[in-house]
Amino acid sequence: MKSKLIVTLSISVLMVVFSQKLQAQDDVQYLFDMNNVKLTGFGNTNHEFSMIDGAFGVSTGGSGAFLFNYSFHIGLYSLSVLTNHYREDIYPADYNPAVNPNQEPLFTSNQLKFEHGGLWLGYAHKPSKLLHWGANLKIGGGKISLYDKDLDFSDFEEHHRDRIAAITPEFDVELNLARWCKMNVGVGYRFVLFVDDNTYVNNLGETKTLYQANKFSSPLASIKFMFGVFGPKKNKFEIEDIDR
Repeated sequence: MKSKLIVTLSISVLMVVFSQKLQAQDDVQYLFDMNNVKLTGFGNTNHEFSMIDGAFGVSTGGSGAFLFNYSFHIGLYSLSVLTNHYREDIYPADYNPAVNPNQEPLFTSNQLKFEHGGLWLGYAHKPSKLLHWGANLKIGGGKISLYDKDLDFSDFEEHHRDRIAAITPEFDVELNLARWCKMNVGVGYRFVLFVDDNTYVNNLGETKTLYQANKFSSPLASIKFMFGVFGPKKNKFEIEDIDR
């Protein structure tokens, strides 16, 4: 009898200590408290329309992001030019057509490659509304380069590479198509930075600037189709209340 009493008391003490430890754990403070944050995610296609190398261009790519409380997102993006932008032949630096008119060019059939990617931040205002506005910011790095359009393209065939940075603030409007799908239309401006002052010689023997930042910095319009979890799932009781 005495042993049973001791065991009972021991269990009671352990339960009290355990409950106190659980309560102490609940009282732990964190720099980032995620208890009240709903974390989901999404991926999307990118289609961007702007001026590239002084002509109308289309860039495509994809993005993926974590979504916090269906309003704030942080993720990664990538974009690469889809349209064709051709450049004239590039000759040796000492080329002089008056002295050697039969000089062969170093690079012919040049086509432009322009790509960038990096961090993507965004906010959607009142995302539960059918139509709502938002804003996003892309901060990335990439390159401008040339390659021979008549050859099978690969990174090894690129030449005249120039590493650049791109910053793109954007204002957008979103349409909720379904809980798992949105359409996003936006306008913004792409700032292209750190373009080098490299030059080349054309077929007239003229020395010209290879790339110019103001021909890649441009106003833009974009459209995105987004797939993920953009709202809470209605439970059975909510659906029954609606039916009534």
